[in-house]
Amino acid sequence: MDTANRWKRIFSKSIPATMRLYLAFSFFLYGIVKIPGQFSPPKTFTFDPSQDEPLILAWHFFGYSRFYEIFIGIAELACALLLLFPRTRTIAAVCLFPITLNITIVNFAFDISAQNYSLLLTVMCGLLLWVDRKKLVGLLAK
Repeated sequence: MDTANRWKRIFSKSIPATMRLYLAFSFFLYGIVKIPGQFSPPKTFTFDPSQDEPLILAWHFFGYSRFYEIFIGIAELACALLLLFPRTRTIAAVCLFPITLNITIVNFAFDISAQNYSLLLTVMCGLLLWVDRKKLVGLLAK
């Protein structure tokens, strides 16, 4: 086996595996903090756009529904766990992509400081989908 093919094989396996582990770890943490409650509970809330940051509005919006917060936390935890197993990693990436995309859009729309990080997670998830594109096209073609 020549060295170029060997390195290509190593990188084609190790980079997606590293991205899966990184996403799984990140979304395990994201999901676990939502279960006890990550967002501030809405009390009497008045938003003054001239003084308040958009982050405060977003935080109160997400904290308004405890059901929504728990639902998103469970979805993030489930995707994180599914990323760890070879048989379920493609479906995990399919389910996780809209979650990461939503987080990225909210971060940019409300000027939340984690914009670059959420964009990185979305790109990583998109790359995992690209790696598994033959499987996904095969499923859609049936």
